[in-house]
Amino acid sequence: MGIKGSRLYLLAASVSICITYGGVTAAAEMPSLPEVTTGDAPIWVEDPRLQFPRTDYLSRRGKGASASEAAQVAYNKILKLYQIGEGQPLPDEIAKALAIASIWKEGNGEHYRAIVTLKQKVAENYLRKKITALDEATAEATKIANTSPEAITKLGMTGKALEYQRARATYQAAMKRVDVTGRGVPPKWEIKKLSEALENYITSLTIHPSGDASDVTLEQMSNMITRGLKVAGIQATPRERADYILKGHLTISHAPDESGWMGGQGSLSLRLFQAGSDEAIGSHQWHINVIHLYPETAERRVVEKAEYLLKKEMRDVLIDMATQRQENDQRISSSNSVSS
Repeated sequence: MGIKGSRLYLLAASVSICITYGGVTAAAEMPSLPEVTTGDAPIWVEDPRLQFPRTDYLSRRGKGASASEAAQVAYNKILKLYQIGEGQPLPDEIAKALAIASIWKEGNGEHYRAIVTLKQKVAENYLRKKITALDEATAEATKIANTSPEAITKLGMTGKALEYQRARATYQAAMKRVDVTGRGVPPKWEIKKLSEALENYITSLTIHPSGDASDVTLEQMSNMITRGLKVAGIQATPRERADYILKGHLTISHAPDESGWMGGQGSLSLRLFQAGSDEAIGSHQWHINVIHLYPETAERRVVEKAEYLLKKEMRDVLIDMATQRQENDQRISSSNSVSS
């Protein structure tokens, strides 16, 4: 994979924060309050755009029984406009571009009005940067998916591309509200088409179900995996024609709790192998807990829960395993390119 893998690893690292944390780097407190004005109403009370042009600022107004309450109302509106939940931390560069521009006390003294502004260009540039990073990572992922002969690579890279574009959609929604034109940055990839490609890749996998020695028979485990694959849209393939082997392992134990009920515990694991290889492509593990009055029933329920999980999560687990393969390859490629 060489340079391509290394570049994608670096791009993936650069966008992982914006997918998981929305680009948050530090908590931001509400900006300090300015001096309260009285007398005639400021221009912004009637129309904020007359004092804070839309081309330069995003603004929101608030009303409250105190200066701080009015400012908080306006501040929360800005957060919602920017699609970051109320009370959540903000990226540093956005927090620094926020200001409580003015607070006015109405003539009767019963209410205060506040206006909070956000510098439009700062907000737009921040969102554009995040969108660009996600698009670059998507381009690399789809390029690898389209050129690789391996089904598991196509699946993993398409899964990453879909993840990136779903994250991008969140930034695009905010961008359309921030952008003066309301257009934002139109996407190059359609989430629907990426989802369809992902579905095609996963259903084209040829997988043979297998089991390791555990607390269920090899036949039981193989049958459980087969049923899980079927729900995911994959028909189990005989070993001699399969490109991949999916091995399952289930350990079961039980012990009474303080109330006298029997607690059943299980550890269910899956490992995916390329046919003919002893090196796992990816793995996944579940921890199972059930309770019942009788030990035998508790153990049976562990098995039932294991099969339920295989049916419910098989599709997502296979995509995750495919992604693990690519991430490992990219780390190795990146490490080798740096050391050389």
